[in-house]
Amino acid sequence: MQVKDKIDLDSGDLRCPRCFGKDLAPSQPRGVRDWLMSRLGKVPRHCRFCEKRFYVEQEALRAIQRSLAQARHAAWEEISRQRPQAPPRPRLPLKSAAPAPPAGEAVATPIAPSNAPPQS
Repeated sequence: MQVKDKIDLDSGDLRCPRCFGKDLAPSQPRGVRDWLMSRLGKVPRHCRFCEKRFYVEQEALRAIQRSLAQARHAAWEEISRQRPQAPPRPRLPLKSAAPAPPAGEAVATPIAPSNAPPQS
């Protein structure tokens, strides 16, 4: 195989060992070999381009997922910092049934007993 273009491999990139493609998918475990590899801490993956099936260490996958989550979080913070914030909405006064008494004035409300006859 002869490569014409230089392939940029970043540390932490998960790529196919045959074609160096990034289009990888989890592969369903099959048989004793996959069971044994899972006990050794490796999970099966396959390349969607060349269909090569290979194993990746679970710790490497976790590290890649953590770095992707951190990158997404940083990008989201940057976007939210750049987006203009909406001005606060003005608060409307609450409507009350009766007007409030002036300050310092006592208000007496007559209370009629419930068993008293109505006055005419």
